[in-house]
Amino acid sequence: MRNVSWYAITLTPYKISDMDATLRALTPIVNLTPDEIDTFRHALKQTSRYKPVVLKEELTEEQVAPLCGQSVSLHRRQH
Repeated sequence: MRNVSWYAITLTPYKISDMDATLRALTPIVNLTPDEIDTFRHALKQTSRYKPVVLKEELTEEQVAPLCGQSVSLHRRQH
């Protein structure tokens, strides 16, 4: 069995002044689906605005490369 690294994108609501614009900008980069956006928005309502909320998980290094250096939290995980 081989360890595979993947990334998760999290957004912390209080750090983002325009969530709609952020989601629009990220959609073509990481191929967000309408269901993923709906799930994220639901999670936002259930969580403190000071806690990070997962937007998308199981992304490869290639998928997150365009986001490096941006104001997006990327968390590396192994499974």
